[in-house]
Amino acid sequence: MHSYGRDYRYSPYIHVGLAALAYGLYLLILQGFGSGIAVHIGPIGTLSIFGLLEFLFSRWGWRLLCLIPGVHIYTFGGTYQGNITAGDGTSFPVTLTIKQNWSQISVDFLSGNATSRSFSASVVKDRLAKGNVELIYNYFAPGTHEGEERVGAHHGTTMLKRSSKGRKLSGEYYTERKRDSFGRIELRRVLRAPIDTDDE
Repeated sequence: MHSYGRDYRYSPYIHVGLAALAYGLYLLILQGFGSGIAVHIGPIGTLSIFGLLEFLFSRWGWRLLCLIPGVHIYTFGGTYQGNITAGDGTSFPVTLTIKQNWSQISVDFLSGNATSRSFSASVVKDRLAKGNVELIYNYFAPGTHEGEERVGAHHGTTMLKRSSKGRKLSGEYYTERKRDSFGRIELRRVLRAPIDTDDE
């Protein structure tokens, strides 16, 4: 998994809240064990508590934000199946597997013996349709064979719009000049990642 950009305005408040919680836990230690242990813990211990809270939030706690009314955290995690239609009109089945937490995401593509994996991504509000959300990612595909034809390693970009409360993804893709390919992807989620929500 790799880091990704998120078009959320909540991030600064989350870090402030985690810092306040870390300080609160420090005060509880001070109250429960006395000033001696608290002094021994000191600033490094408080920062360690914050680091642990940050880790737990990034891996699991962020999903609790999805339960708060009015807070829109968009989850993409799961397995999607559908079709990809190339610019020449040919169509073939595809499986997309997305893993996501608060700070990292990965998108794995599989179609026949063709594979690719994302190396950068962003979750952004649709630039054209208000209220929609896009997952935009860049990927690398190693070389493979399509019948007798050799397809060289290449990079590309995919832009997927989220609809039906996350159950569908659809959009366009294109590749770099040496591959010179483009087309459309239509996907439906067949397996949801654990604890994912359908928040819109």
